[in-house]
Amino acid sequence: MNEQELSLRKASEQIGCSAATLSRLLSGSTGAYEADTATLTAATTWLNRTLADFEPARRPNESSLAEVEMHLHALPHITEADVRAMMAVIKTLYDDKRKRQTNKE
Repeated sequence: MNEQELSLRKASEQIGCSAATLSRLLSGSTGAYEADTATLTAATTWLNRTLADFEPARRPNESSLAEVEMHLHALPHITEADVRAMMAVIKTLYDDKRKRQTNKE
């Protein structure tokens, strides 16, 4: 959606579902609502993917900040300065999260 600068509403229209449904799919909502097979199939087809591409087993168990930075560099229209600024924010948030987690233990 971001690459084509589509709004949530426009993307949902192209997929054939409601904006609320697409929002729940994108956020990974774990509430009582579950998308039906037709909606999931339409969304994955629209993304030119298969349902298997979204299986939890296919997600990496761990990642690094270096990998995040690499992905930011791959985004279109993102300059080196943009990446540095985004990484500064990400590192600050990550460090804060780790500190809060350590304090809970």
